[in-house]
Amino acid sequence: MGNTRQTAEFRVTKPRREILSLLVEFSYLNTSDFYRLLPNSSTCIDSHERAVRRILRDFSQMGYVNRAPLVDFGRSERFLYYRQVYWLSSKGLELAEEEGLANGDAKANDDHSPRTLDHEHEISRFHFAVKEFCGSKQLDLYWRQHDLKKAVNPDALFAITDPLKPDGENTFYYFLEIERSKLGKYMNGEPQLLRKLVKYYEYYNSEECLGDWDDFNQFRVIVVVRTEARRRNLLTHLSDHYKHRMFWITTAELCGQDFGRADFRYPAGFQRDGVLACSFATTGSVSALNGLDTTPSIITFK
Repeated sequence: MGNTRQTAEFRVTKPRREILSLLVEFSYLNTSDFYRLLPNSSTCIDSHERAVRRILRDFSQMGYVNRAPLVDFGRSERFLYYRQVYWLSSKGLELAEEEGLANGDAKANDDHSPRTLDHEHEISRFHFAVKEFCGSKQLDLYWRQHDLKKAVNPDALFAITDPLKPDGENTFYYFLEIERSKLGKYMNGEPQLLRKLVKYYEYYNSEECLGDWDDFNQFRVIVVVRTEARRRNLLTHLSDHYKHRMFWITTAELCGQDFGRADFRYPAGFQRDGVLACSFATTGSVSALNGLDTTPSIITFK
């Protein structure tokens, strides 16, 4: 009876609607993300943050969102610091659909402590970093995290379109892999992550890819690993047998510092003018993410 009365009295105010909209778009967000993404209508930062926490608490108590603590490694305190991460429950997704905020693309999860919480939150962080970048460059972003399991099974698929370029020449497609597992996990002599990337290698420019997605069969695979050491290990493995510019490797730290200048690298070793390229060739910064020249050893941007 009490829950029924609470639900009947629950009004979706503008601030509540804004939070619902963010969870529909980005799926998993922590309190710091909400502070950053929500407009601050208060003259005091503390008041803004208290208001955000109050709405999140209300949503949680009503069962519209779930939450769980996650270590915030960005803090430099002596002891571990935790932030709550929030995501939509099935009930919350229904509310978002009733409010016209979701059209089948949103995710709901009724697990109160998903094992992949840190992984899901990293995907969300990458998503809003890309969106922020595209907004600053007047580029159009298409982002998809549902119905992705084909011959490959990425964490996300996204496309960036430059509206100033001619149709058919203005859109570039990317698969995202946020990788946290150790490269040392082997099967048949190959690391687990490398086996996933081999599938992309075989998928590239194939009829199977075109049949799966209709719009493209050429793409880039952005792989985000935890440390620079992991990146170099992965580049070394790829350089042995799978040298291809489709693989753009970076680290979570580089993406988090300044996404617009994030350093992406691909496994080099392409032959150019009879000279073998250097071991690892830098792609350049993401600030020119759309546009790739035909030079086989060094990726540059237009």
